[in-house]
Amino acid sequence: MALLNLPAALQRLFEWRLGHSIYEIVYKQLSSGTVFGDLWVNRWEGNVGRVFKYTILVSAVWAIINLLRRQAVWSSVLTLVLTLGWACVILWATVAFLPF
Repeated sequence: MALLNLPAALQRLFEWRLGHSIYEIVYKQLSSGTVFGDLWVNRWEGNVGRVFKYTILVSAVWAIINLLRRQAVWSSVLTLVLTLGWACVILWATVAFLPF
């Protein structure tokens, strides 16, 4: 998850590319008409997390396809075991924050 810290580590590069500070508040209008402001860095973290989750899902699907083709069996099994372990960690972390 080092990508989360990338804007802070390369602040000048990101600010040059974006044209504004990484700590600037970015506004978004919701469908209800409400204007919502959030730090750009917070939006970056949300998008990186989403990409990470989809990458995990795609790698699991790819591993299943490889197992069906009987190609790269060991690495595919390892990928599925790690994906299942990561899913268990996410589930545990989600349940740990529920209020009961």
